[in-house]
Order: sequence, then C-alpha cells, then structure tokens
Amino acid sequence: MNDRIILKWQTFAGRYSEKTIDRHLESIRYFENTTGKKPFDRLTATDVEKCRAALKKALAANGEHALSKSTVQHHASHIRAFLDWLLKQDGFKRLPGDVPEYISLPKAAYAASLSAQPRPYPTIDEARDMLLAMPDRTLHQKRDRAMFALAFLGALRADTLISLWFGDIDVEHRKIIQDARHSRAKNGKSLKIAWFPIPIEFEEAVKNWCKTLKDAGFEGDDALFPEAGRLEHDLKFAKIGGGQVPTMRSKHAITQAFKAASANCTRAYTPHAAKHTIAHERDVRPLTHEERRAWSENMGHENEQITDKHYAKMTDDRRFDVLEGITDENTTRQADLLDGLTDEELGACMREVLSRKRQ
Repeated sequence: MNDRIILKWQTFAGRYSEKTIDRHLESIRYFENTTGKKPFDRLTATDVEKCRAALKKALAANGEHALSKSTVQHHASHIRAFLDWLLKQDGFKRLPGDVPEYISLPKAAYAASLSAQPRPYPTIDEARDMLLAMPDRTLHQKRDRAMFALAFLGALRADTLISLWFGDIDVEHRKIIQDARHSRAKNGKSLKIAWFPIPIEFEEAVKNWCKTLKDAGFEGDDALFPEAGRLEHDLKFAKIGGGQVPTMRSKHAITQAFKAASANCTRAYTPHAAKHTIAHERDVRPLTHEERRAWSENMGHENEQITDKHYAKMTDDRRFDVLEGITDENTTRQADLLDGLTDEELGACMREVLSRKRQ
C-alpha cells in the first residue's frame, strides 16, 4: 500500500549516499511494521505513538528484540524526517500537522537504558603481534597483511581502504591520499593522511606490498588491493594486456583479513577496531594539546571531541581496574612530596603546571 510513496521518497533522497538511504529506509519500514502496514495517507497521531512505544520498549528489552540507544535515536530521527516530508506531498496534506511530534522520545527513556559495551579493540602492541603472526607466503596473504597494516597506519575505514588506488600511497613521504573522487570516503571527504607513528612493522608491510605492485607494473589508477581472483594474473605475470585493475566493491576481503589476524586471539576484531586502537594510542601518549589536535584531525575528525565521543571508549572492566589503583595512599604520597619542597621549588612546580595548561 505504501510502496508508491516510499519510492517517491527514494527519488527525493537521491541527494544522500546509498548507505544513508538504506538506513532511512530501514527506519521507514520499521515504522510501517509497527503500524500494522497501515496506509500512510490514513495515519493518525495514535499510529505514530505506537511506534514511539515500540522504540521505548526496545530500549528496555534484552536479547533479539533489544535496540541500542543509538539505533533508537536514529530510527526516531529518520521517521520524523520522513513524516515532515510526507505532510508536504499531494494526498497527505490533510494528515494532522502535529503527527511528526509524536515520535519524539522523552530523555528519561534513553537514560533508563544501559549503555552498550564499547567495541573491543587491541592495543597497538597487540595489533603488532597479530600482524607478525599473519602468514605472508602467497600474494593473497601478502595483500591481507598489507590491508591489515594500512588500516592502523592511516586509521582507515574498511570501505575507504579497499577503494584506494595504488597512486594514493606516497611511500616516500609516508602519506595516504584519500581522494573522495574515487575513494569511498565518509561524507565524501578528501584528506591527506600522514602515517601514524606506530611500530615500524606496519610500515614495512605496506612498503613491501607497494614494491610488489610496482614491480608488477601497476600504475597510479590501479587498485591498491586487487580482488583475490586477479592476484596471480596481475602480479605474477605483471599487467598483461594493460587496462585498469579495478578496486573491490565488497568489504568481505578486509573482514576476512582481520579474522585471519585474530586467529590466535581470544576474540575476533573487526576492521573498525583499527580506528579505536589509534584513538586509544592518542590517549595513552604524553601529547601536548596541539599534538592531540593534529592526531584527531589526521583521523579525519574536525576536533578532539569527535574522537573522544566515538572512539576508544573505556570498558567497564578497564574502568574498575583504574579505580582500584587509586587509593588514599596516592594523595598522601603526593602531599608528603609537596611538604618536603622549599618555597622556591613549590613555585617552580606551579609555573610548570601553568605552562602545561597553556599548551
């Protein structure tokens, strides 16, 4: 009953990326299901309230019917946007004008839900051990090692990683060119990324792979990471017949590379774990304010707050461990140290603290 108007909405939504459209469609179908697939031109405020009630229930649920706070927030936002658009369409203008208001959830509903546990990620040293444990005998294995290494070296998303061209890697200057004209970058953002200062094994894996491609005659617009089916032909026998080597369309290969890297770990890590690891590195290093800002912007974030909000969240176990290490002895020991300083030494300490705060 509603497919015609949903198809019209898809035409309107053509200004968005395919992934964004898919997410909005998922929310619209969720809304439709909660109303019993009632025709949209007969919607009432009560129908929208039913969807709101279903979202509130999903926040408090456990198991397969549970939805995270983020998912519920996105559903509510997408549904409201759709309803705002719907009211402007011919045949739907007679719907109650306040219908979109009924999808808004109270803040208490979000507060009542427990935050989802942060996604697991390895430390940079653990990631290094994972890299070194990966096999590198075949071209397929060498490619997977290089994909795994570059994910950390540039804190890259999986879709961006597999859509890079050979010419996007500047080995000499240790940089990655994220060109949104052909790379599938988030929000269509082009960016020059400096290799992060992490263990040299990551850099070596990428350099060795780039040399393999160069020796095989790869050119700037060839895929940095070809599909497995093309590896033997394009690399073992060089680029016979010419023509551009296309980039991969599916993220399956990078997912499998991380799965292989996690073979000896207690848990399997996803490609997105690399960004969390790099964000965590920023937090555990004694960086100045300017260095932290540069680190975040190199991750493609406009400011440090975005890095803090979305990446390297502290798990409950880690939070408990840190808190257990804080005792009254810490404060007493610091106070004893200060008591033993002269006025001149105390003044020097204060100047150092103020200097660091200005940085």
